[in-house]
Amino acid sequence: MTDTRDHTQVQGTLRLSLDAIQRILFIEATGPFESDFGEKYHAQILPLRDALKPISWGSLALLKGGESLLNDSIRSFLIASIKDARQLGLKVTALVLEPGSSDEVVQWWHSVYQETGLRYQIFEDRQQALSFLTLNIQP
Repeated sequence: MTDTRDHTQVQGTLRLSLDAIQRILFIEATGPFESDFGEKYHAQILPLRDALKPISWGSLALLKGGESLLNDSIRSFLIASIKDARQLGLKVTALVLEPGSSDEVVQWWHSVYQETGLRYQIFEDRQQALSFLTLNIQP
């Protein structure tokens, strides 16, 4: 089962797809992000998460131009969203940041994932991230 949705925003893009065989939810987002990004993201991702439950699954998130996400309200939203996903079977996440991302961006994402207790790793290379997920998704 593959479900791909393209959603273009005025300032950024969000693309979600699901590989049910590999049990991976793919998230590709390019900023800058509007203030209602969290609301749009949540509405679009819920059906895909529901399609994966009750099995264990992982997510591969590719993020470009994510500096506009670095604020407390988005941080709180992401933490709550990740915790909800864990309840639906999310076991591991690989986050791919664009090469040369600032230390501030990297540390901000570490703080988000550490708050959730989810197993995660941050990469600059999509293939390494995918290999990490494949090895760490356990039923």
